[in-house]
Amino acid sequence: MEIDQNQEQEMAEISNVYDPEPAVPALKENSTIAIAFQVLRSEVHKYRTKNELENFNPEELHTSLREKLPDLPTSIYDTIEEYVKKLGLSVENWLKEHYKRVLFFHYGRRNYVLYDFDDFVSDSAGGIDYVKTAERMVRCDRFNNAVKFKVACMYCFEDDVRRIWPSVWKEVGLDQIQFDDCPQLYYWICRLSKQLDKIPLRQEDDSIDGKMFNACIRSSGTSWEYFWNRLSPDIQLQKALDMVYGGEKGELILRK
Repeated sequence: MEIDQNQEQEMAEISNVYDPEPAVPALKENSTIAIAFQVLRSEVHKYRTKNELENFNPEELHTSLREKLPDLPTSIYDTIEEYVKKLGLSVENWLKEHYKRVLFFHYGRRNYVLYDFDDFVSDSAGGIDYVKTAERMVRCDRFNNAVKFKVACMYCFEDDVRRIWPSVWKEVGLDQIQFDDCPQLYYWICRLSKQLDKIPLRQEDDSIDGKMFNACIRSSGTSWEYFWNRLSPDIQLQKALDMVYGGEKGELILRK
């Protein structure tokens, strides 16, 4: 059977959308991304040195660009500015996500985590690669073990979770959080302390792993994949159908 031009184009578009391995950026893009990250680190360092990180606004990161690169031709400047804007928005979203989900409340203010960490890893588009950045956080000497444990739990880095647990079990307990605050952290504390019965199941929850998958699907990172792989093939199929047809009142949304 011959495939006409329209069908061929449709197949190409589908392949592009669902390709699990996106193309590696060209050297020019990599260089531009590297410049954007250098601008970020320079600005964070400036605010950190002045002890004014609470005033750092990632979404305004691009406004410092002309001062740092005053002699660039307009065409090159515009390209770099585009990537710096994209990175600034990505950092803003990362800070919101982690202040809420990793429970950095002890820093007092959301941006204060940048006093201890700015070693971000880029994804192929020039934003923050959440998973690779989290791997660096778990190995960052400036974080105490409690913070490392929370990060490892959020991303379900099981080896790190089990490695750190013996040093934090006395200070990280269920009395400090609710399930909805950070389901991943709650789950791992329950699992490692042999209290899985404390995880609140509703009548419609098929299992603990199924409940955790539903809870984690809205999160960034790898945790939803961890629980997906713990589900039986039949439950995986049902979850997939739920997502295609709306699932829990249309609330299941795959996020990067």
